[in-house]
Amino acid sequence: MAKKKRVITALACEKCKERNYSQLVAGQRSAGSLHLNKYCSRCRNHTMHKETK
Repeated sequence: MAKKKRVITALACEKCKERNYSQLVAGQRSAGSLHLNKYCSRCRNHTMHKETK
């Protein structure tokens, strides 16, 4: 059986808006946008990163 489509999304820093990370997520995900605490090389600090398309 074929797998469901997955979509590439970017994670953008909420302070400087730079897109530092990309990841695959399920295409028909019903939950809200993803928020992760990741390292931002531009801010040189751990900040919240928000899912963007």
